[in-house]
Amino acid sequence: MPSDPAPRAAARYQTIDAWRGIASLGVVAFHSFGPYYGGRIWAPLVPLRAGAHFGWLGLNLFFVLSGYCIFERLETAVRRGETATDFWVDRARRILPGYWAALALSLALAVVAWPFNSVSLAASLPASWPAFGADLSLTHVLLGFSPYIIVSWTLTCELAFYLLAGLLLAATRDRLNVAFGLGAALCVLAAFCRPAGWTLPLSAWPEFFAGACVSFVLGAYRRRDRAAAGVGLIVLAGLAAAAWLQWGSYASDSRRFALGVAGALLVLHRWDGWLIQRAPIRMLARVGTFSYSLYLIHVQVLTRIMNAGTRVVAPSSPGFAVLWLTGTAAAVACAWMFWRTVERPSEERRAARRAERLRTRRLAAEPSLA
Repeated sequence: MPSDPAPRAAARYQTIDAWRGIASLGVVAFHSFGPYYGGRIWAPLVPLRAGAHFGWLGLNLFFVLSGYCIFERLETAVRRGETATDFWVDRARRILPGYWAALALSLALAVVAWPFNSVSLAASLPASWPAFGADLSLTHVLLGFSPYIIVSWTLTCELAFYLLAGLLLAATRDRLNVAFGLGAALCVLAAFCRPAGWTLPLSAWPEFFAGACVSFVLGAYRRRDRAAAGVGLIVLAGLAAAAWLQWGSYASDSRRFALGVAGALLVLHRWDGWLIQRAPIRMLARVGTFSYSLYLIHVQVLTRIMNAGTRVVAPSSPGFAVLWLTGTAAAVACAWMFWRTVERPSEERRAARRAERLRTRRLAAEPSLA
């Protein structure tokens, strides 16, 4: 951990988008071999498949990055005088439009692909209207339904994290140090939560909060508040110790990985400005800009291309490598188009609304000249 990272790097963590790129590509790699982990595939792809098997840890990396970004967003909310409601509305506008568009795209793809499948159309759609309603509201895993977009269970956790973060902000009246302390206390409660149903978001809270610890420590160093930085480091070390000692729900490889990533974010912040200048990091950062779109739609594109291709290409043949590359490249390309046409315009509208709301609030606060 650098003694004083503020003079050496910009306030914003410039390589965050590169970390997002790593997380999203890891998840894509994991799903690209989905049905083929147990069977025989073309021999040169076996080592790649073995590495891709760990790509699911990208989900846990996303949780850590989300915790970092949301705590930064809370600091911005305090500085701008925003309320918890402002924060929640802003977060909902960030998550839901893209998700709903991906859900609509998934349904459309299911209908288009139905004539070429051996199952009924009903089997390709949500199981019932209540299940569809749960998909729309991102409450599926809380209510015991299988998510239609299989990765969307993590968005349920994200919305719960936003809810908890806003409640902490409101309960502590914008005192971030107190909010941080309460968030740390929730990490203790999370050790006794079963990672299923209504307790799933709370059981995943420590991974989210590990990212918040990174933001809290780096923010304290920027303010030269070494006492607060020390508290943040102690909390993060305590979470890591609980993971390595396998305490309660902390007993998992994914929890240890997430806390290791949080530690890496702290250590690498010293070289953040240097790293972002490296070409491979910049390439990953470009992927990171549309990582949410890639996360949302890659399974739908990949599975259909792979399923169609393996009807004519055996997984054990060299042609499977071409099919795998085609499916993966198509998933990335489609995600980029989805970002250009759906996510980016939505983000631009969200930014415009936020700027207008802040401008209106500033004008209302100015003394009248009458």
